Amino acid sequence: MKKELALHACIILLSSFFFQEGQSQNPIQSVDRDSGWAEVEPAFKHSYPILKLYGGGIMYVGDLTSREALRRFWGFCPGFGGGLEQRFGKWLGVSANVTYGWVASEKRSQDEFVNFKSRILTADARLMLHLDYLLARRRSVAPYFAAGAGYLNFRTFSDMKDADGRTYYLWNDGQLRDQPQDQVQVGFPQVLRRDYKFETDITPARNQFVVFPVSAGFQFKIHRYWHYHLEATYCFTLSKFTTSNLQVHKDGFLFVHAGLRFFLSQMDNGAYELRKIREQYKNAIR
Repeated sequence: MKKELALHACIILLSSFFFQEGQSQNPIQSVDRDSGWAEVEPAFKHSYPILKLYGGGIMYVGDLTSREALRRFWGFCPGFGGGLEQRFGKWLGVSANVTYGWVASEKRSQDEFVNFKSRILTADARLMLHLDYLLARRRSVAPYFAAGAGYLNFRTFSDMKDADGRTYYLWNDGQLRDQPQDQVQVGFPQVLRRDYKFETDITPARNQFVVFPVSAGFQFKIHRYWHYHLEATYCFTLSKFTTSNLQVHKDGFLFVHAGLRFFLSQMDNGAYELRKIREQYKNAIR
């Protein structure tokens, strides 16, 4: 009787041991309860590029600024762009980008009245630094930085005449009139209202320069085939958009934009299946 009881006890112990071993191999039970399914993302093949499309506002940064310019243009003009990005491993990547848009500003002083609006086109290459893997667990938001060099082409126009073709002249009282203040007037000088139509071409003789973009942004991973991003890019230029005597330093511009990134690649199905398993486990333990 004692031998039979000892034999049954051994069988029960061995059965419970193998049962626990089998449970530990269950992929659902082996998932970390705290991290959840969002810890693992679909693994994209980095041998394929990423297509980027974006749009936003471009703000002039330079000597020709005033409060009136900010009120009139809200500091920003429209800009659009796109590009291709190629990642290498977890951290690095390179991108080729094209941007098209406008930048505008104006300045009034007792000596000179200057305004301009430039149509710009840039093409550049940047080295990317992705910080996806610095965040501990949830990687749905990932910061990144970039810097590079490129080509800038622009054409500048100025609003120098009103709707009737009369030239603006700035007087000491801050008003724009149809005759110069320091010359003999013919009749009574009339105060002019600007029409904000930039009709006069004031493009400098040299309008092609090198540009150095520096970027910082956040990538929002909301879908397995495309992501959303917010980015700010400041472009250092070796040029001036106008030939005004008021300008001492080189001009620059800030491009703040949002856009989408489309992954032109196939996904690792194993990683996607593991993500589904973790999602099922997360729902099961609620």
